Amino acid sequence: MDLTPNFTLNLTMDIVPPVAKRGRHALILLENNHGKYLLGSKDIYPENVYRMIGGGIEDGEDALPAAARELFEETGLDLPPDQLKHLNTITAQMDEASTGKHFTFVTYLYYVNVGNQKLTPSDDIQGLKEMTRGDIELLITEYQQLPKTIDTSEDSNFSWYDYGQLYGAIHQIALDSLAI
Repeated sequence: MDLTPNFTLNLTMDIVPPVAKRGRHALILLENNHGKYLLGSKDIYPENVYRMIGGGIEDGEDALPAAARELFEETGLDLPPDQLKHLNTITAQMDEASTGKHFTFVTYLYYVNVGNQKLTPSDDIQGLKEMTRGDIELLITEYQQLPKTIDTSEDSNFSWYDYGQLYGAIHQIALDSLAI
């Protein structure tokens, strides 16, 4: 399976989200037999914000096994990696205006139909929500409208707006990749 980057995002952000400074992650778009997509939420997310299941790829780990691991950790669904369909690989080239630094962040997108299996949010996911394609399109708009305020309450500065610009684009690419 060819996992070379096949889509590039060029973004300038005030503050590159800490998750994007990890270098690589895998996200899985889950669909059930009712044609609904399942996205996860975390307590730290703004209201009505959800994201595809997935997370960081460990050093020395390949993308596909990492996706299967994340799927199991966040939903309890234990699938062999070969059951996940590669949708796209996105390389985000991000310039951080506040520091002048440049970051490269690679997202490996996968898809799996989970059928009627019951999934249980776990690890750092607190909830799963069924969404239609239209709901995800509204979510993308929501991402693009997250506030520009910078949260300095943690050790590093954080902007939901910058997070939303990145993840809005990633979710749009996932939807577009399904249509191909």
